[in-house]
Amino acid sequence: MVTIKDVAALAGVSTSTASRAMHNNKVISDETKQLVFNAMKELGYEPNYAARNLANKTSNTIGVILPVAGPEIFQNPFFMEIIRGINQECNQRQYMVTIASGDTNEELADNVATMVKRGRIQNFILLYSKVNDPVVTYLHDQKIGYTVVGKPVDYENETPYVDNDNILAAKDATEYLIQAGHQNICFVYNNEEQLVSLDRFTGYRRAIRSADLANEYQYQAPVDTSPTDVETFGSWLSEHPEVTGFVTSDDIVGLMVQQTINQTADIPRKVVSFNNSLFSQMSSPAFSSIDIHAKQLGIEAVSLMMKYIDNKNSLVSKIIVPHRLIVRD
Repeated sequence: MVTIKDVAALAGVSTSTASRAMHNNKVISDETKQLVFNAMKELGYEPNYAARNLANKTSNTIGVILPVAGPEIFQNPFFMEIIRGINQECNQRQYMVTIASGDTNEELADNVATMVKRGRIQNFILLYSKVNDPVVTYLHDQKIGYTVVGKPVDYENETPYVDNDNILAAKDATEYLIQAGHQNICFVYNNEEQLVSLDRFTGYRRAIRSADLANEYQYQAPVDTSPTDVETFGSWLSEHPEVTGFVTSDDIVGLMVQQTINQTADIPRKVVSFNNSLFSQMSSPAFSSIDIHAKQLGIEAVSLMMKYIDNKNSLVSKIIVPHRLIVRD
């Protein structure tokens, strides 16, 4: 049976150095880490994480917390892309990933508490940010480490986070429509609790007011869109024939808007959305979307979290991932 001593001997380092390299300790150089990882691969060595976790009363698992939603959230490519980035970075750092989800705030908070108490998970990545979140309250009160994808609502100065400049991104999307000649533009969203929706509305509003346009329009779609939502939005649209441009909070909402527009083809209208997912690319016609680089958000979230795992005294910091407007005419 291959042991850590065999790995150390093949890599030409001491056993303690090999152990530190496997744990991605920052005092070990990248060159030495690579030597150890190559030796592990050649010998087929797999660290016994269960034994290490039992001894340390900790876990090498990162908990990833999804927003409250039904099973349809696993069909949302935005979250799948973030998780793909998280998995990729965690694999490189010899960490595992487990998912926490729930249909209600209470269920989600209970699931997270169970992961802490039974799974000994001490580090989490939240894939959302919203007001009055019991999960954040629990993690903060229990002094559990967490990083947020999105700007924190509470404890911002204490919380490391990764985000886009959603205000600027929405402003860019709205200004693109204005420059294309649209004078009446509506912001369509589906979750007012999410801080990201509030930021994107702020960006939309800034662009409208900066251009001295007379009207602002808002439409709140249901959180879980369905065929009946197209009919309902179609009724709203028939009451507002002057609206020809739409900034939507994400591609799923954008698809609902585009499907409605397709039924009123007599009036030229245009959609700009967020996430640049398959929903915007495969729609007929395809519509423009802001690429917020979801996979990179996941990678950066893990990198930021590891900084605090390695050094609990690190200053709290944030990472802003740039966005890009993908134009589809």
